Amino acid sequence: MQNACAGGDFPLALSIQRELMPLHQALFLEPSPAGVKYASSLHGHNKEECRLPMVELASNTKQAIRSVMLKLELI
Repeated sequence: MQNACAGGDFPLALSIQRELMPLHQALFLEPSPAGVKYASSLHGHNKEECRLPMVELASNTKQAIRSVMLKLELI
């Protein structure tokens, strides 16, 4: 998306944005950055555990993030 914008291909960037919108919505079902941290943990970049003031995501939120990431073939 960044490359498309930088190259002036805004229709492509918009298409990518629309494709990623379900992921953005899932990542922010609960306060940030817990969703992003969880998604990153699915790639093995970090552990999903949170420390205060962040709290662990609800299991349904984790499932929503995981489901969208699988659909988008990100994991």
